[in-house]
Amino acid sequence: AERIIDNMNDTVDGFKVITLLSNPAGITGHADQIAIEIYPNPFSQTTTLHSETEWRNATITITNTLGETVNVLENVNGNDVKIERNDLAAGIYFITVTQDETLIAKLKMNLTNE
Repeated sequence: AERIIDNMNDTVDGFKVITLLSNPAGITGHADQIAIEIYPNPFSQTTTLHSETEWRNATITITNTLGETVNVLENVNGNDVKIERNDLAAGIYFITVTQDETLIAKLKMNLTNE
């Protein structure tokens, strides 16, 4: 079973990083750790979600603090995905990345008006 280290205060080169221990099914790369970065965070218009390993048909779900789904990106492939603000209000949001019905990562995203 995968364990998520939810260290929202860890940073690498100024970027917030979440690290997963155990290699989720279907993900190749480092067997011990998979790092996913979101930068910039906080952001006002566009941010990038970056993974060390390539996603294949992953789903990225964005929810607000009430647990309501505000955006879903499906069939995500590659290592990077841009997330646009669109008409989301400033505040805290949560990003969940799943692939092959397996939770890959859960991250916190901070959207500002600046």
